[in-house]
Amino acid sequence: MGDYEAAFYVEAGSPSVNLTGTGRSLFARPSGVALLPSGTAHTLQAVGDELVATLFAQALRA
Repeated sequence: MGDYEAAFYVEAGSPSVNLTGTGRSLFARPSGVALLPSGTAHTLQAVGDELVATLFAQALRA
């Protein structure tokens, strides 16, 4: 968690982006994107047996 927006681009596999403390998850597939607002605590988890590869980007605020 931090003072930045985050984006995950999925290259391979099917990750779950678990939103900590909410009981909610976002699921993505290859070529999918998950966007998280600033301050969102989260964890990533692979779904199934396939390896997950993601690109992570963040937009910092001054």
